[in-house]
Amino acid sequence: MKNVSSILLVGGYGDCKLVHDFVKRKIRNKDIIIPQEAGLAVLKGAVRFGHLPWLVTSRIVQSTYGFLSTADFDANIHPIQRKIIGSYGEEKVKNGFCKVVGVDTEVSIGKPVKAPGKCFLSLDGDTTLRIYTSSEANPVFVTDVNCKQVGELSLGYAKGNSKGENEIEVSFLFGETEIEVKVKMLKDGSEIKKIIDCLADKGCKQVDPGCR
Repeated sequence: MKNVSSILLVGGYGDCKLVHDFVKRKIRNKDIIIPQEAGLAVLKGAVRFGHLPWLVTSRIVQSTYGFLSTADFDANIHPIQRKIIGSYGEEKVKNGFCKVVGVDTEVSIGKPVKAPGKCFLSLDGDTTLRIYTSSEANPVFVTDVNCKQVGELSLGYAKGNSKGENEIEVSFLFGETEIEVKVKMLKDGSEIKKIIDCLADKGCKQVDPGCR
């Protein structure tokens, strides 16, 4: 609750004077908002959104989103036991978390967010992009206690032996209740997509098999 500034009372109990008084008495350092017809607020909002989906143009993400990556090894950040040699012969870090969007960030509905830096298909067999969420703002490793895998995309094998032939672009597209993760092969323009369902009461989960 430390980052919560306002509390909105809706639903059946939102119309209850007893609940109003109790909440205001117990929670003194927050703004308590009680809309008119609080019992119908959620229903009316759902109906309006169903007819006019453009009413919502942005959302605040509730988690940090990213994917497993073998980022460049940095001795000032990463423990030495995490260092590995990548398929291109460079020093990399094992099980790194590549952050695409941080928790509490406002994102535009329908506007893709590209992953930072450059990504490449591995030379060591079939490449799989594993998608993760975290409750932390800046997770370092996908093995951290607050990280959870929510989906994956099979990207296939490397197209050649050079980075230029194997470079990919990863982007996250945030919708109303879903996230579309898209990987574009820069050499030929082909794309692979995956839909992640992120309704708050269900948690994130993969909902389609993806396609090439």
